[in-house]
Amino acid sequence: MTRIMMTHTLKTTLTVLCTVSFLSGCVATQEVPVDVPPDKPSMERLSSGEQFPSRIIPVQPAVQRLSGKKRQSNAQTQSMKELQLMYLSYLKKEGYLPKIDSDGDVLFKKEGKNYFIDVEAQQKDPNYFRMVLPNFWSIENDIERLEVLVAADQVNSTIKLVKVHTVKDDTWASVQIFVSNQEDFQDFFPRMMSILSGGVELFVKKMREIKSKKI
Repeated sequence: MTRIMMTHTLKTTLTVLCTVSFLSGCVATQEVPVDVPPDKPSMERLSSGEQFPSRIIPVQPAVQRLSGKKRQSNAQTQSMKELQLMYLSYLKKEGYLPKIDSDGDVLFKKEGKNYFIDVEAQQKDPNYFRMVLPNFWSIENDIERLEVLVAADQVNSTIKLVKVHTVKDDTWASVQIFVSNQEDFQDFFPRMMSILSGGVELFVKKMREIKSKKI
């Protein structure tokens, strides 16, 4: 008889504990308003059951934000004419005699070589600046074309920022950088001229080495 009473008491105690645990979990999972006055303690709000209107914070769609940034960037892009005038002004100040060709690029000479600034490329991409030395090595035949590609590979893998490539039966060299603002090219122009010349000198040296081995 005593054993039966103890078992009954134990079951009753377990039932009470489970009920308390369940109710505690329900209270713990109740939703608490987020947007509430900071001067009211959270327990007071729960006990009073007071309702506070939620503030609606407008969220700008991601597509709209991106398009807004794009419009702002395009607004800062200079026109082709403005870029041409900027380059002409700078080159004249540096002692060059620049002019605009039929493609809209700005041409200038240094030590007998013809260079041009690719204005259209930067007009399309405001952060991109490209200066080119065209037609500095003619390609006489298919065998020499292979030799040019070997020499170009040597330059492209050695000299910073310089690219040497073929255009039909000629060889071109260019130097390309990214700038934060379009007028920032002025800070790097002297060094770009230097490394472009260095790339061409390395190309010519490599070509002479290749041709000397054929003799």
